[in-house]
Amino acid sequence: MRPRVAYWTGTWEPQREAISKEIMMLRASSRSRLPIVSFSPDQRSAYRRRERAILLSSRRWMTLRAIAAAVEPAADLNHVFGGLESWHLLRSIGRRPILLTAALRSPASIDRRQVEKVGVFAAEAPVLVDDLRRCGVPDDRIRVWCIPESNLAEHSPTPLPAGRLRVLFASSPRTPLGLADRGIPVLVEAARHLPDVDFVFLWRQLGRSDRRRPCVAGVGPARERVDHEA
Repeated sequence: MRPRVAYWTGTWEPQREAISKEIMMLRASSRSRLPIVSFSPDQRSAYRRRERAILLSSRRWMTLRAIAAAVEPAADLNHVFGGLESWHLLRSIGRRPILLTAALRSPASIDRRQVEKVGVFAAEAPVLVDDLRRCGVPDDRIRVWCIPESNLAEHSPTPLPAGRLRVLFASSPRTPLGLADRGIPVLVEAARHLPDVDFVFLWRQLGRSDRRRPCVAGVGPARERVDHEA
């Protein structure tokens, strides 16, 4: 019998956000019927019947706790996606074992009580393993899960198109701290040295526009190239 898994995450955008797509694929393979619970300041509260997803804004603290009390008893396992910054989710659950997939960098300071609630940490990259160790997570509770490499024999490069070359980058971080992690400064530097190449940065609409301005401004002199929103 397949375990009943409850999924918990931050921003829910399965049409364009990698973590959301990953959860959708995992839930399809596990055939879980439990709702996905999303808690984030970058969204409005809603229920999406087709995706069976409950979206909560960060102002819905009490609602999150009430939903956790209703969903967890029907699950065998809690699967949290994000990182140790997902303390808001970890604080609300704990009635069932917790697996945390670390897909994001961890903050400098953490609540040790929330770390102790997690049984296994699945890190999606070696740098995230170092992050977890820095936060005091024991090695015997860390597993490395890496996305499979691409088969270059199957996905071979195609000839360059006629005309100007266009490089597409997707997608934007939530804060300026994520610029370097995603390699955006390197791409901006490449854009400065390659005036014959168009660099397009897709900037996601995340919550209020004023929260996005510091991130866009962090791109620097190439800001005029950042003119597309996903």
